[in-house]
Amino acid sequence: MKTYVRLLSFTAAMGFVFVTAYASGLLVNTESASWQAVAPKIALLPSEKVFQWVWIAVYALYVVMLTPTVANRKYRGVLPLWGLVGVMNVLWCAAFFALELPLFALSVLIVETALLCALTDFYIRNAKHLWIAMIPILAWYLFATILNFDALI
Repeated sequence: MKTYVRLLSFTAAMGFVFVTAYASGLLVNTESASWQAVAPKIALLPSEKVFQWVWIAVYALYVVMLTPTVANRKYRGVLPLWGLVGVMNVLWCAAFFALELPLFALSVLIVETALLCALTDFYIRNAKHLWIAMIPILAWYLFATILNFDALI
């Protein structure tokens, strides 16, 4: 039975990541004229290859975090926070790329980072080592906040 629960939990985590990544990716357009005008102003902007690999790593860490969260009844209370993180991820892409509202996108990113901090706090209090996987996720979102702020200047 444990194997079945783990497999089901992994499948649910992968489904969440697929939906979040796919929906976000539909909204990202780095070929648009407005992005081409903004991108050179962002001093710390990594290349598109770096973004691709970092997002693969972040989404893989989402799966690492979500699989035991879905599998363990005492962790399931934070699943709505994970859902909000996914919604905010898509909303940020819509705000920044589709709507071209970098100030609104920054506010979305700040809220998303706060949600990730709350999740990190939960895992620190309740999971022996699981919270360690949140550190690179938080680091990326803090860096993304800096990039978004830099796009405003």
